Amino acid sequence: MGALTKWAQDNSPFLKIPEGEYVSVIYRGYKEVEDQRNPGEMKIRYILELNGKAKWFESRSGRIAMIFDSIVEGQEVVITKTGEGNKTRYEVEVPGKEKEKESAGKKK
Repeated sequence: MGALTKWAQDNSPFLKIPEGEYVSVIYRGYKEVEDQRNPGEMKIRYILELNGKAKWFESRSGRIAMIFDSIVEGQEVVITKTGEGNKTRYEVEVPGKEKEKESAGKKK
């Protein structure tokens, strides 16, 4: 990770994953929040811990919600990002379990 990528990760409340890379985080729960891009609609904000800091991963994807529904708070999760822009995809994996892929589109 370069110095500027590290700075961006350290100074943002959102989880930042460079394209083609993954992060290992601890799942700390979720809450429903309003989707700022689609006023009046809701999305899920997953609360994760990375290097001792709380980070947010937001998604409206039902597939991501179903994956996280089977994850216990305090459990390690690996999130991999592929693609860029509107071709962004995320894979969510619990180490030791079969990998589950998210293919519903761009997420933060």
